[in-house]
Amino acid sequence: MSKQIGIPGSPIRTRIGWSKNLGDFVERVYRGNESYINGLAADLRGNANEYMAEQIGGPLHELTARWSKNPEDEQGEVPIKRFRLSGNRHGKSLFNIPRFAMVSDSDVSKIRRFMGEGTDYTDPEVDALSSEARTLFRLMLSGIEYLPMTQPVLIVEQIANDNFDFSPQEAELYAQVGSIFSTPLLESLLGVNLKFALPDEHDPPNDFAFGWLKNYPEYSDTSNSKAILLQDWEYGLWSTDLYGDLIE
Repeated sequence: MSKQIGIPGSPIRTRIGWSKNLGDFVERVYRGNESYINGLAADLRGNANEYMAEQIGGPLHELTARWSKNPEDEQGEVPIKRFRLSGNRHGKSLFNIPRFAMVSDSDVSKIRRFMGEGTDYTDPEVDALSSEARTLFRLMLSGIEYLPMTQPVLIVEQIANDNFDFSPQEAELYAQVGSIFSTPLLESLLGVNLKFALPDEHDPPNDFAFGWLKNYPEYSDTSNSKAILLQDWEYGLWSTDLYGDLIE
């Protein structure tokens, strides 16, 4: 598979050229304030073959970077790669949220029976529940069965011309779809220094794990002759019985 070249951010222009030092190369030019350019320059160390940053007027700085083009990449194009952190809002059953993770299976069964039987239960039966289970039962009795939640979703987007062949990436894209990955491993797989922090929680309840669920990639063509390949990773508390152990 051809090496992905480039860094996070949107270049103001990209061109393919040739030089005596590099041979065929891809050149990208980025523009922004000094802090932004310095951050990009730090990411380029050990990545680009050549790069140069300069002030072009006032607060604006410009960074020009060149990568020697992989001779195996016969397409002559490198997809633009972007990262976006979003949120997936949905309702989660109170039985399955961390707040009530310590309620015993026995108490959960009793609460389900109480809810199914309407008022056909006794106060002593309710009093026999644990404190957490009584709180859960009181909420459900008042009509609150689901908790609105927003789970972080990391979206990795690649944009190229509509004739670009993404098939060399298939093995990587489909590997371990439906599995949960730790935050450090995901950051390592992305191969870049993101400009935002990813959540990384610890000490989950038994038989659960905090991590990123890898979903199937999505491919689409746009009206301006571009192809877009998306893959998203959803962060949350996942059942290891359903998704397997956390991959670290």
